[in-house]
Amino acid sequence: MRPRLRDDAFFAPVPHGVVWLSSAGEITLNGTSIAAVTQRLAPRLDGRRTVDELTAPLSDRHRALVVELIDVLLAKDLVRDAAEERTAPAGSDAGRAFATYVTGDGGAAHERFVQGTALVAGPGPMVAACVRALSRGGVRKVTASIDGPVQGAALDDDVLEGVDFALHLFDCEGIAPARRLAARCARHGIPLVQALVSAAEVVIGPNPALDWETVWRRFAPGDRQAFRTARTPPASGACPPVLANHLAFRLYRDVTGAAAAGDSRLQVFDTGTLERSSHRMLPLPPPVGPVERSREQFEASVRRLRAGRRLTEEEFSTRVMAAIDERFGPIRDLDEADLPQVPLRQTRAVVADPFSADRVEVTAFGPDFASARHRAALKAVGVYGVLASAPHSAGRRPRWGLRLGDDAPRLVDVDAASGATHPDAANRGAGVGAGLDWTQMVTAAVLARYRADLLTGSGSRSGLSGSDGRSALIDRPCTPIDEKALASDPVLRKYHRLLGALGHGVRLYDLTGVAGVPTVGCAVEGAVRHVETALSWTAAAHRGLEHLLAAAQSGALPGAVLDEPAVRDHGWTPPADVTPADVIDAIRRTGREPVLTLLDDDPAMARVLPYAGRVVLLDA
Repeated sequence: MRPRLRDDAFFAPVPHGVVWLSSAGEITLNGTSIAAVTQRLAPRLDGRRTVDELTAPLSDRHRALVVELIDVLLAKDLVRDAAEERTAPAGSDAGRAFATYVTGDGGAAHERFVQGTALVAGPGPMVAACVRALSRGGVRKVTASIDGPVQGAALDDDVLEGVDFALHLFDCEGIAPARRLAARCARHGIPLVQALVSAAEVVIGPNPALDWETVWRRFAPGDRQAFRTARTPPASGACPPVLANHLAFRLYRDVTGAAAAGDSRLQVFDTGTLERSSHRMLPLPPPVGPVERSREQFEASVRRLRAGRRLTEEEFSTRVMAAIDERFGPIRDLDEADLPQVPLRQTRAVVADPFSADRVEVTAFGPDFASARHRAALKAVGVYGVLASAPHSAGRRPRWGLRLGDDAPRLVDVDAASGATHPDAANRGAGVGAGLDWTQMVTAAVLARYRADLLTGSGSRSGLSGSDGRSALIDRPCTPIDEKALASDPVLRKYHRLLGALGHGVRLYDLTGVAGVPTVGCAVEGAVRHVETALSWTAAAHRGLEHLLAAAQSGALPGAVLDEPAVRDHGWTPPADVTPADVIDAIRRTGREPVLTLLDDDPAMARVLPYAGRVVLLDA
């Protein structure tokens, strides 16, 4: 094989890898060393050398890396084999020459297009422009349907009789017919390009056709209103021919097989600037609310998750990218925004409510960008799972949960259960856990539930609530954590020093109490500002000081959780480490049963990360 880089393929190094741009669109290849390898390799991909010749001077390790990169570039159609690449025969027309350039096969691929019968349906001016574009592209027979049966409710298979491929434009009132046409074309194997039109924007669907109801519901309310208000693209000027040419080329790539396999991105065409943007989009859950399932189906889901393998952080990072898009994503944004980034790195995620115009922002922090983004993405998936479960829109519909402790399935009235507060409230994320496997999810969820109940005393029925509603666990006399123990831990020592540099003297208190779950209070100026719970006191102290440090670098320390902690006179003894089962037992001793519900009402997001759940509290 003699790899040759396509003439229209260009690349640019970015911090996380390389971005490639070609006629097929934008492709990102991630990797810490891939940019350097690409910059050295690309000039030599001219079709004159075989792979063996290219890699002969390299060590075995570098040879394997180059071969793997060439394989990826071939799979993405950024590189072709010059030894097999066909050239247009002498005297061939421009269409075949173009087909050779786009597909690598200037004969059969082009003939499939020019010899086929095309159907164009939609509003008059755009139909005429699309017919002209297809005709100029060589299609010899084009059938036009101007606001005909394709737009109406009486759509049937007769419309597609004799049609080899189709273009369909429709407005927001034509979504249901568009879905039927897409289903019929898929059933008959007819390539189809569809476009939802308005005066300002045109949304062009991928092939195979997607569910346009999902596209509509993923839109922000303001976007939907714009599509309702002005439904027709400009009938004159540059927009009709440019849009028609783009639609015709999109169809050409589908018919000739040049379109990238599995490319499910939406294209949004701006009728004013004539610019296009690509967008990722996941399917949506049904608009009726939570998924109803039987006890047997729920138990099967639990067994599958328990037996599921642990995802790597890299796998999760790759998967979650499919859910991030500023126009159509469950997660509309995941970036550093304008958050201060010294000394900790901070990341913000914007989560879209699939049933309303609400947007929920969550932030996370860590010692580096990778950890901050990973934590923010996990939080975003958990919060979106609560939004998608939509107890507020579905009424008090019971759903199955797993009673932790004895693993008994139990029907849960989620709306009425303690700890089911809507996530845009002050305690958003209470009891919510997302992780890379079942154990990590359950651990995160029970710790979040325990901490929330510790701070509020909600549901405590065993004398553990104080008169002010706070858990008596936090009001009991507590002991300052030994300074020598803090100094012996490098992370705690570093965070103490950084907080001191920001002008905040911090004292840590052991608030573990009678429940035995390691809990640390972080005090500034005598008042406890943050309480953290973990499976060990050092982990709780790490997280607590990180929380304070992130708040301090933003210039806003949290308010007091406990004004003046009562202090025991005797010395401090470190609390023993615990297990998730110990935390579950501690919750059950308060007189409530912790029940885990799965946050998998959005199947597409559950495929991104299946390990997301929420612990709510029921009467024992």
